[in-house]
Amino acid sequence: MIPLLFGIFFSLMSLCLFQFQKYQKLSIIFLLLGALALRLFVGLLDGHLTYWDEQFHALVAKNMMIEPFKPMLYKNPILPYDETNWIQGHIWLHKQPLFLWQMALSMKIFGISEFGLRLPSILMSTIIVAFIYRIGKQHINKQVGYFAALFFSFSHFVLEITAGFIHTDHNDIAFLFYVTASIWAWTEYEKLTNANRRNIFIILIGVFAGCAVMNKWLTGLLVYAGWGLSLWLNNFGKINLIKYRDLLLSLLMSIFTFIPWQIYINTNFPKISQFENKLNTRHFFEIIEDHGGDFWWHINQSFDMYKVDPFLLILCIVILFNSIQTHSVKIGLIFNILLIYLFFGIASTKMIAFTFCVSPMIYLGLGNLFEKLTQVNFMNYHFSKITTTNSIFTIIFCCWISWYNFDYPKIIENHTMQDKTTSSFFYQRMKSSKFIK
Repeated sequence: MIPLLFGIFFSLMSLCLFQFQKYQKLSIIFLLLGALALRLFVGLLDGHLTYWDEQFHALVAKNMMIEPFKPMLYKNPILPYDETNWIQGHIWLHKQPLFLWQMALSMKIFGISEFGLRLPSILMSTIIVAFIYRIGKQHINKQVGYFAALFFSFSHFVLEITAGFIHTDHNDIAFLFYVTASIWAWTEYEKLTNANRRNIFIILIGVFAGCAVMNKWLTGLLVYAGWGLSLWLNNFGKINLIKYRDLLLSLLMSIFTFIPWQIYINTNFPKISQFENKLNTRHFFEIIEDHGGDFWWHINQSFDMYKVDPFLLILCIVILFNSIQTHSVKIGLIFNILLIYLFFGIASTKMIAFTFCVSPMIYLGLGNLFEKLTQVNFMNYHFSKITTTNSIFTIIFCCWISWYNFDYPKIIENHTMQDKTTSSFFYQRMKSSKFIK
């Protein structure tokens, strides 16, 4: 409970300090400390590997500590196995390797443990809070950036997937981190006029996007969709290669980041590599492993992901479009959201985290809506002019929304023995963990 108490304390300190203009930088530091503490809290809850995906990712990462360029699930398979089956094979190419390398490095430093393998996700999930604040501050206002970052910090879904409790776990956190980093770098690039500094961000966009691909394949290039559309519209629908030069250079940098690994696995493990490439395509046209749903399936998951009604989610996106001040960023961010929901709405296979890569932009929308609500004059004119009173009400509303978003009762249900018997699955996992280790 100690990390949770520190998380609440730091976040409350941050919220109070943010209401006073001269302490806002310090408030962001406290916000990041609070986010880190909350993630340490959930990361330490389960002393066992989570069923399903985390246990497979952990084993592959452990084997990568010794042979980083030979991803293996079962290192020394004794019984006959299907080499293309991701839960029983030898060579494991079911996911791109970057998040596994990160987990392997962490366990190399901190030891082979649940905490060691979860630490990279804990750190990346915390840094995303800073990215969200910066994007909001730069292109809307600092209040929107702060509220969005605060709500993301307390997000139940984000915390659970950071802790490895939700399937696809650390793979999706790493993917989210690099996609968000590439979008942050692009939004910084759009604000700059200095050519040398713009060149630095061109490289950063390419490297971050390439790293995103090295976690979860070509959706990692999402930043170029929004960037490309904003260029096309700003040039009145004409394609001028000079205008697209920076995008093309960045894309080339991205390709150089992820292509070597693709060549390597196709050369050394051709059969499995080709199978996984075809499987990625099949996800669009076929329902894989019974993960199906209609076009609106991902929209309808908005309550599980964001604790909001689907109609409120759509409203947030509309209001966000009207609030972003930088024209190119307005086009790019909103198009990225629509593209992801459209693409995975059409795709046959559905999984809740498929749209997770645009969650920072959704939280910007939620933070923007909250900021608009704080501007509504609910009281009489003279009373509402009292700044201290407004700050107190803002703090109270933020605390309530954050705690509601955190969903402490659900965490109790998922990670403790409350209302469970000794025959429950959770108890058996805890009981067997010591023996397994």
